[in-house]
Amino acid sequence: MADRARRLCARGAVRFETTEVQEAELARLRDVDPAKHRHADRIPRFVVPAADVRGVAPRHVRDARIAATARRDGHVLVTDDRPLRERAAALGVTAWDTARLLDELARRDAPA
Repeated sequence: MADRARRLCARGAVRFETTEVQEAELARLRDVDPAKHRHADRIPRFVVPAADVRGVAPRHVRDARIAATARRDGHVLVTDDRPLRERAAALGVTAWDTARLLDELARRDAPA
């Protein structure tokens, strides 16, 4: 997946953006299981400022900021967290799981 994602990024066919919220989560997970997250580090990504949110329960602030950023920027939110995908979809955000992302990357990488 990482090789395909890098190839598509180089061609300008996709662009991966994260926020400081996701980067902090990746850093935490990297410390827990470095081998599992080695591939994520090989994918070029751009860090954009996370949207501010209000009126959200403290335990949901990080997820709300991620979803609000995707909505603000008109991006697809990719997460395997089903409740987050459902909450994001309720806000009008297109939300995919990793399997759907992999399908889309394969489609974009297929010969014409």
